[in-house]
Amino acid sequence: MPAPKAANSVMNGALPAILPPPLRPGDQILVIAPSRAVEHAILAPWAEWIHQRGYQVLYGESIGVSDHQFGGSDAQRARDLQEGLGNPEIRAIFFARGGYGAARLLDRVDWKVLQENPKWLCGYSDATAILNHAHAMTGVVTLHGPMPFQFQSTMDWEHTLQIMEGGLMEPKSNDPPRTFYPFEPKILSNHPASGLWPLQGKLLGGNLSVLYSLLGSSSLPDSNDAILLVEDLDEYLYHLDRMWLGLQRSGYLNKLKAILIGDFTAMRDNTIPFGKDPVSIAVERTRSLGIPCIAGLSFGHGPVNNPLPLGWTVNINREGLSW
Repeated sequence: MPAPKAANSVMNGALPAILPPPLRPGDQILVIAPSRAVEHAILAPWAEWIHQRGYQVLYGESIGVSDHQFGGSDAQRARDLQEGLGNPEIRAIFFARGGYGAARLLDRVDWKVLQENPKWLCGYSDATAILNHAHAMTGVVTLHGPMPFQFQSTMDWEHTLQIMEGGLMEPKSNDPPRTFYPFEPKILSNHPASGLWPLQGKLLGGNLSVLYSLLGSSSLPDSNDAILLVEDLDEYLYHLDRMWLGLQRSGYLNKLKAILIGDFTAMRDNTIPFGKDPVSIAVERTRSLGIPCIAGLSFGHGPVNNPLPLGWTVNINREGLSW
């Protein structure tokens, strides 16, 4: 197995960012359910597609079982995750679906084994807890990306495998940065566009509700010079305002370079309207920071969920996102 790569000078406190070794045909990929329960049959279309790409798909014991809403007991789900992290033959772990329950596993797992044996961890939504905690504890780059439960856009999965198969490897010194996601950045705040580009920072974040729940714990990575990506699903608008306010008052947003706004899907309102949409809430709560809120790149619970590497330094300019 190639030695893990301490890459592109990203630091998480005292920890250098560690890029997992690239996937190769024949590698084993594990699917587990750290949150809500899921049946094998739902995962079959995704598993067949992955198999056609040359990979072996393994299911953890949390797939196909349930403990009320969860994919097994906390002990079962934590054991699944621990065994996957510790098995050197498993080169990537995909979280089958979201829901709730991932944060209940964080303190049950020995994360040192991930640092000693880096591998890809991929998911989003409730998996935000694992992705950020894993990076904070080890420096290993994780992937905020699609999950097998929602096998909709194969393009999302093509991008996911492209990253895992070496898409983050640094270009040669004379090569230009790779524009991985062409899009037209929309600056939502009052930050002037002149002099902004190129914007560089390490990506962190994920689901806003989960990030808010991690405040005050060691599970949130160092946000210094970071670009925070946020998305959410099925939340009341006033809840969004409360979460942004909590993040703002905690100081976690103070040293960010920018905020990248993804999809806020199926938002709710009260009988008496809150009066602002998700974007307006984010802009209002972060205006005092003097940093841009940027939209235009699709990720989260919408129809397109572009995979994004957490803990990795990226560049955003007028043409899109590159590294």
